[in-house]
Amino acid sequence: MSQKTCLNPTSFSGRLRERLFRGTRFSLKKHEDQVEPGAVLVIPALGIRGLFSFLGARLDGPEGIKGMLSRREHNPEIDRPGLVEAGRDIEKESFRIIDEEMGEHSFPPEQWQVVRRVIHTTGDFDYAGRIRFHPHAVSSGAAALRSGAPIFTDTRMIRAGLSPWRLKWFGNDVVTPSAVPESHRWAEEEGVTRSVAAFRHFAEKFQGSIVAIGNAPTALLEMIRIVEEDGIRPALIVGVPVGFVKAAESKDALLEIMDQPAVTVLGRKGGSSVAVAILHALLEWARTEDR
Repeated sequence: MSQKTCLNPTSFSGRLRERLFRGTRFSLKKHEDQVEPGAVLVIPALGIRGLFSFLGARLDGPEGIKGMLSRREHNPEIDRPGLVEAGRDIEKESFRIIDEEMGEHSFPPEQWQVVRRVIHTTGDFDYAGRIRFHPHAVSSGAAALRSGAPIFTDTRMIRAGLSPWRLKWFGNDVVTPSAVPESHRWAEEEGVTRSVAAFRHFAEKFQGSIVAIGNAPTALLEMIRIVEEDGIRPALIVGVPVGFVKAAESKDALLEIMDQPAVTVLGRKGGSSVAVAILHALLEWARTEDR
């Protein structure tokens, strides 16, 4: 059995911490004479960032540890732990049926991944004729997700529906502005819905993010105002509110912003489940493109 070697905490660890705090890398190779061959090295408690600095490795960024892990060889049991083998088989067969019944279509591969997952979620092929993409919607959204951009939602239903293990792929946080306690007071004071008031107070945070709206047409209309009047540009707007009051109108208005990447669904159809399906498809596409 290999011998356990603990380096002198007052000399080795102290010098290590001092160098890390000075922002310089500490080279283990320079101290290899202190470690016997086959020994188990006990590293001082430095925290995760200190540990990777100790190893001379970066944690963040495409060339860092996180980037390396995101590009590791595909393993369904690791990459998609929320699906057991039987579940993966059902999903695969469902997609095969959708492909077969849909037949020929004009969607490019990256858009078809989104459309097919929406059909899979709703059981409704009518979405194939209603969904609309900005030309850069998928590429912009996927790039933002890969960079770890946050996802802002109009309801907690979208947040609840997103798979935690998919979100872990790139470390995307999900934030629902209307869920903060202050949103009720903001809405009362401004005489608007909670979604509108919350979006106004969070507007600056939307720059470069993903904004997903599946329930409140008023939130989508406010998001359009934020883009047009405040000049704040999310990387992607998923605007698919469902309903009878201003739902169709809000989505038509979104399509009129020619330089804002967006995905929407014409008419009254949509909803939080559709928004979740679109986000899941984008995460899956981003994961595929990242390999």
